[in-house]
Order: sequence, then C-alpha cells, then structure tokens
Amino acid sequence: YVSESLRKSEKDRITSRRESRRTRRNRLRYRKARFDNRRRKDGWLAPSIQHRLDFTIKEIKRLYMFLPITNLVVEVTPFDNQKLLNPDIQGWQYQKGKMYGFKTIKDYLLARDNYRDALDGKQYPASQLRVHHLVQRKDGGSNQPDNLVLLSDINHNQANHNNGILAKLKENRQKTIDYRGAYFMSVLATRLSNYFDNYTITQGYLTANLRQKYEIEKSHLNDAFV
Repeated sequence: YVSESLRKSEKDRITSRRESRRTRRNRLRYRKARFDNRRRKDGWLAPSIQHRLDFTIKEIKRLYMFLPITNLVVEVTPFDNQKLLNPDIQGWQYQKGKMYGFKTIKDYLLARDNYRDALDGKQYPASQLRVHHLVQRKDGGSNQPDNLVLLSDINHNQANHNNGILAKLKENRQKTIDYRGAYFMSVLATRLSNYFDNYTITQGYLTANLRQKYEIEKSHLNDAFV
C-alpha cells in the first residue's frame, strides 16, 4: 500500500511539473527554438520505477543507522514477464510481442477491435477513433494494450469511467497479470551493486524451502528470519 501511494504521488508531481513547463514555454514564445539535444542517460529508468528504487535503497540504509546489521540479505526473484503472459512461449517468440508487425499501438488496437467503439460497438473510420485508457495514467494505469480501448470522437468526449460498459471492461482487464512489481524486482536485483558492496541475494523458493524445513508458518517476519 505504501509503495502504491508513493508511486501515485510521484506521478502527480511529474504531471504538475510537465504542466508548469508547458505553461512557461508558452510565455516565452519570443525565445528562439533550441536544438533538441535531450538524450536518456545510460541506466535510465522510468520515473516511477526510479522513485521506488530510491525509496527502497533509502529504507535499507536507514536501518543501518540504528540496527547492528552484519549481513545484508535481499530476496529477489527474476521474472520472465512474457512467460507470465504466455506459459507456452517458444524461444523465437520472445522477439514477437503482441504488437509485432504494427507500426503504432493504435494500428494494433484497430486490428484487435476491428475498428469498433468500445461503448456502442459500432465501426468507425480510423480517423474518428481515439485511444482511451481504462485506468488513467495518474491512477497507475499503463500504456499496455490491455489497458487501452478505442472510442469514437463523440463517445470519447462523453466517456465516463462509471459507465457500465467501461467499468465492466476495466474490471475484467484488471484481473489480468500485473507485472509492474515483477519488473521492479528484476531492476532491484541488477542495481544493488550500485549502492552496496557486501550483500547476499536469495530467492523466494529458497526461503520457502527453509521455512518448510524448520516447519515455520509463512509470514513476512518468518521469511526474514529464515
């Protein structure tokens, strides 16, 4: 719950900063356009992931301030995100995701939904359809196809997330696998060496085996103990 709240608050700050930046640029129209030299640095992470990583590292370091820690053990688990979605995936299929062969995400949605509006089910020309998020970005929604639908211009302007059809779609889509946490755990496993010199990595199945060996019930405290 804490991590989710932190991630949402970080998204709100980024949105506010973007709006302020756009407003400032509109006030400075007299300034000549500058060369677009923005580049992502090596090791760049999405702001929400970077924020969660910084918070996790900060909390670990905070424990060192008042606990006599002699050995740091971090439980991480590498996840195969594509295998989570498709357990029968083959080696060559890793290079062909859902949108393989489509130039844009809208092209993929047009093919998936057959040019139909998610609300009224009618077909429209591509120029009259817009991409719509079921769960808004500020509320933690992603740009993944499972969180996107097509709405006509008319319905897009009147779309209400309390609408029965959209609410049902949202409920059904949220039952699918959410692998944001899995991605973060993979990032944490590869970035620990940037912050700590001495640490040990263990994995969930090893913790479970030890817990069963000592016949200890599962809990966060017991997992940390074993």
